Amino acid sequence: MSHATHSRYSGDPAMWVLLLGDTVMYSLFLVFFGYEYRQQPEVFSQAQSTLHAGFGFFNTLVLLTGSLLVIQAIRQARQNLYSPAQRSLLLAALCGAIFGTCKIIEYSLAVSAGISITSNAFYLYYFALTGFHFLHVAIGTAVLLWMRRHLSLSQQQGSQTANITLLESGANFWHLVDLLWILLFPIIYLV
Repeated sequence: MSHATHSRYSGDPAMWVLLLGDTVMYSLFLVFFGYEYRQQPEVFSQAQSTLHAGFGFFNTLVLLTGSLLVIQAIRQARQNLYSPAQRSLLLAALCGAIFGTCKIIEYSLAVSAGISITSNAFYLYYFALTGFHFLHVAIGTAVLLWMRRHLSLSQQQGSQTANITLLESGANFWHLVDLLWILLFPIIYLV
C-alpha cells in the first residue's frame, strides 16, 4: 500500500497543499487581471506593447532548462549518483539566478522609461504578478541550493539513503515556479 502511494505521488503531501494554495491564488489574480483587461482593453494593449517579450521568452527557456536539470538531478539521486545530482542542481540554481538577473534588468528598463506600479492597472498587475513570481524564483533557487547541500552532506556521511521525498518536494516547488511562468508569460506579454 505504501509503495503504491509513493509511486503515485512524488514528494511530501504537505508540499502539494502549498502548491495547490499558490495555484489557487495565482488563478484568482489572473481572473482579476482578465476582468480589468475587459474594462480597459486599450490601456492594457498599449501598456503591454511596451514590455520586452524577448526577455519573457528567454526567461521561459531558462526556467524550462532549469526544470529539465531538476528532473535529471532527482533521477540521479534515486540512483545514488550524488555528485552528478549536485552538479545538475547547481546548474538549475544558476538558471534561477539568470532568470532573476534578467528580471532585474527588465524592471530597471521599465523604471528608467518612467513606468511604475502606479502608472495604470496593467502595470499594477504586471509588477505584482511578475514580482510575486520573482519571489518564488528566489525561494526556489534557495531550495535547489539546499537540496544540493542535503546531497553533499549525505555523500560526506557515506549515506546511500538521501531523503528522496524531501528532494522531490523541493523539485515539485521548482516545477510550480516553472508552470506559473508558463501561464504568466503569454497572458502578460503576448495576449
